[in-house]
Amino acid sequence: MYVRRDTTCASTTGEEGRGVPDEPTDLPEGTVVPLTIGIDDDVDESERALLHQALSRSIAQANAESLIDAGEVIGKLLARG
Repeated sequence: MYVRRDTTCASTTGEEGRGVPDEPTDLPEGTVVPLTIGIDDDVDESERALLHQALSRSIAQANAESLIDAGEVIGKLLARG
């Protein structure tokens, strides 16, 4: 976990199902540190905006219970040959 006093950025390495700090810290024992998964990808801002729009539509469809079961879709596609 990399923690600087002037930032909220931290990193850990996953080992055996636990986040292990990458560097020592001076945090008091028992301090709870919220973590966010950081993804290093090549998605630009316009692509990320489109992704968020698609996710918002999907969430709205799920909330309205108007989703189609993935197994059904795959079965239909496979039946087309």
